[in-house]
Amino acid sequence: AISKLNKLRDQCVARNDTSGLLHAHVAMASVYVGLRRYSDARRHLEACRPTLAQTGGGDDGSARAQAVLASELGQLFVTEGKYLEARVCFTECLQRAEALRDLKTQRRANQNLEMVCHRLGHY
Repeated sequence: AISKLNKLRDQCVARNDTSGLLHAHVAMASVYVGLRRYSDARRHLEACRPTLAQTGGGDDGSARAQAVLASELGQLFVTEGKYLEARVCFTECLQRAEALRDLKTQRRANQNLEMVCHRLGHY
């Protein structure tokens, strides 16, 4: 699966297909999470950040994608037991969701923040 996704990623780079490239990185991260290779998964999710910034970071689609990415990174940090890093990601997700007036994402980000703060001992 990884070699096929690497090939897909390379094709997306060659075609300058930003959306395809983002999907390839997220799919690769999912595979690595399944293999419990969390640092590799995080590397692929973090590789999405500059791509999103290039796509005109001000539009709603990009902002929404950045909120989702921050949430995914936060979940990955929780899986690794890195709660401080997760809190930063969930805070970013919440701020982006508030700017978009996306109540569903705000609610989820708040729940994730509460869970992380509870684990950190901050009530």
